[in-house]
Amino acid sequence: MTDVSICIPIYNSASVVANCLCALPEACGGLRWEAILVDNASTDGGGRLVAAEFPQVRLIVNDENKGFAAASNQAAAAGHGRYLLLLNADTVPAPGSLARLAEFLEKNPRAAAVGPRLRRPDGRTQTSIHPIPTLRNQLLRLAGLNTTSLARLRMRGHTPRPVAALLGACMMIPREAWEEIGPLDERFFFYLEDTDWCLRARKRGRQVYYWPQPEVVHVGGASALGLGAERKALYYESLVTFFEVHYGERAAGRLRAALRVRGYRPPTTSEGVVSRAEESDCGSGAAVSAVVLARDEEEDLPECLESLGWAHEIVVVVSAESVDKSAEVARRYTERVLVRPWEGFARVRNWAIEQAAGPWVLMVDADERVTPRLMDEIREAVAGPGPAAYGIPRAFFFCGHQLRHGGCWPDEVLRLFRRDAGRYGERHVHERFHATGRVGRLREPLLHYAYRDMEEYFEKFSRYAELAAQDLWERGRRARLREWVSPGFTFFNRYVLKGGFLDGAPGLVYSALGAAFVLARTARLWEMEGGRPEQGRHE
Repeated sequence: MTDVSICIPIYNSASVVANCLCALPEACGGLRWEAILVDNASTDGGGRLVAAEFPQVRLIVNDENKGFAAASNQAAAAGHGRYLLLLNADTVPAPGSLARLAEFLEKNPRAAAVGPRLRRPDGRTQTSIHPIPTLRNQLLRLAGLNTTSLARLRMRGHTPRPVAALLGACMMIPREAWEEIGPLDERFFFYLEDTDWCLRARKRGRQVYYWPQPEVVHVGGASALGLGAERKALYYESLVTFFEVHYGERAAGRLRAALRVRGYRPPTTSEGVVSRAEESDCGSGAAVSAVVLARDEEEDLPECLESLGWAHEIVVVVSAESVDKSAEVARRYTERVLVRPWEGFARVRNWAIEQAAGPWVLMVDADERVTPRLMDEIREAVAGPGPAAYGIPRAFFFCGHQLRHGGCWPDEVLRLFRRDAGRYGERHVHERFHATGRVGRLREPLLHYAYRDMEEYFEKFSRYAELAAQDLWERGRRARLREWVSPGFTFFNRYVLKGGFLDGAPGLVYSALGAAFVLARTARLWEMEGGRPEQGRHE
């Protein structure tokens, strides 16, 4: 039986991968090992070099750059070893180093992973353990303060010790732990997929270890050859994704604001990485199914559906609880009007995705409009190779005024995606689509007429506050001090930190109403905590 499967993704790494492969026999010692190399559509001949000079290496060649996480997962799935070694192409393991890592895991069966000391080519020790990113340490980092000093202290000595997260340049994992925790999250195209995996492992009760005695030389950065100036943008994209996955959209929004202050703007494409020309071919995927949910939306539906007339099909899902003429209005524009009992936004959206006939789905709310320029960009996006899903910025209109500050712009939402590219997370309100593939970004905005007047705002106010409280209740949150002070912070954050004052009176009103919403949500949570959680009514 194979002891260790060595998984090596490469992307334009021909200049370094040979040194790595040559070092493996001595590094593995007496281990029975196999090396599986995944070439992510390199253009420098790296795959051909491996095939010619290292015939013992199993080579998988992708016709597109699927990203570091996806390539590592491919290699892991193809391997048969009791242990998996995630190894960068720009590493040179010292003799016996990999055998010692396997020995450690043999003696510590509940360990999730172990990593060695990483040294730079000049002999200096590289920081190879990291704290879990939080809003605090990332703000300190963006301010220019060193947040890895404690990690460097923990790297001293020679004995193994548990750590928060390892740098995935060299990380050995028992296959049992890999299957329990799951593969690398492919939403992380490059960077932080290792940190995400380590955090998931710790949440499952397993420890991640750093052992300074085995050593591996790590060139550092050579794994990103070919990415050029996009490396920094890729890191920030992964960082925002990490916050979305582990802390929620609110924390991710704060991080985005901090990044904007530092001059970072989310790219629409990343050279050699996120561009539509390098993602998987959608073949006949130009057909777009526009999906609209409607519950008492007869006033908004006509303009919404008119803006979708270019789509190959329009699917309107009307709530069975609607008391207006939503279904009748929808049938003027499409034959595909489906009436269904309302089970909450997320469940209805996921069900609606299954009803779509096209390979692409555009999810639109009744109070949103697709402009001609956005239509053209969507057609271009789905016409050829491209990401599995796209975020679309929304232009937010409040009582007839477009708000450009206070967190209202660009208000990106993931609404265009392949039908099989993911599903909505189970939440009662403010549900989000979780894509399983790469995510790109469109430039043209979706127009969002959320509230035409104050009457409409307050009509939705109580219902949404109740649903938001229900979400908090189910996640274990209670009406503690943090919740009661949140309204004040919400106002300060929207109006001051995010510049809501720049939108004049509408910005002031919207910021104040946001604080009132948070207060209403907390009051409802307090009421539920008083012994009446069953009164939380679902949409």
